[in-house]
Amino acid sequence: MKSILFFLFFQLIAFAENQTFVDTQTHLEWEDTAHVEADEKILKMSKSYCSTLELEGHGDWRMPTRKELLSITDMVQHPTVARKFKFGTKGEYWTGEDYEEDDTLAWLVYMQYAHTYTDDKCETAQVRCVRDHR
Repeated sequence: MKSILFFLFFQLIAFAENQTFVDTQTHLEWEDTAHVEADEKILKMSKSYCSTLELEGHGDWRMPTRKELLSITDMVQHPTVARKFKFGTKGEYWTGEDYEEDDTLAWLVYMQYAHTYTDDKCETAQVRCVRDHR
């Protein structure tokens, strides 16, 4: 009985401490904290947040590209964000990509439907930081 309780306690601690998800196919590590779905920021503040994020012993976080954000979606399920994530399965998320034809706009991904679009950089949206995991 003691060993079962110890195992369950250890699993609970390990789950509570895990604030990221590593995608072994793309070799990307994703932020998976309550902040992902709780806070909305303008693009400039989102970039600053990612560049100063310290998480799980790493400080090399950045904004994802459209392609990277879309890589964590699964069009078979709804919402489309992979079930591996605890937070941020819906909402509009900034990418680190400016819109080429208008420098006042940037790309976002609406995660619930895996839809990409542009919006004014002064509008607010959510952010999920990413880092290369090799």
